[in-house]
Amino acid sequence: MDSYFHRYIPNPALREQDAVPRLSIHARTLQKAAELLGGDRALARYLKVPMPDLFVWMRPGAVSPPENVFLKAVDLVMNDLNDGDAERAQKIRVAAIHSDWSEENS
Repeated sequence: MDSYFHRYIPNPALREQDAVPRLSIHARTLQKAAELLGGDRALARYLKVPMPDLFVWMRPGAVSPPENVFLKAVDLVMNDLNDGDAERAQKIRVAAIHSDWSEENS
């Protein structure tokens, strides 16, 4: 069975003495964007990416997300959304609050 977690690739820049890999700027940005939208699932929907991929990108020492995904998260964190994106983000926040997230509806 193929797993999305096979994509986890440790960062070679991490030193052996680092007991726990630090979160990259990419992972920290994604976490902040998820916080602003109301959670990981809302962020995955906003970015239009599968949840397993988002989880992989948010792990310490993992590979970076695609540039377009990262930049969209940066825009969200920096509050630099155009009106259409801001309205869409608000709709996603409302949907996340009122949805049954027990099953992923992609």
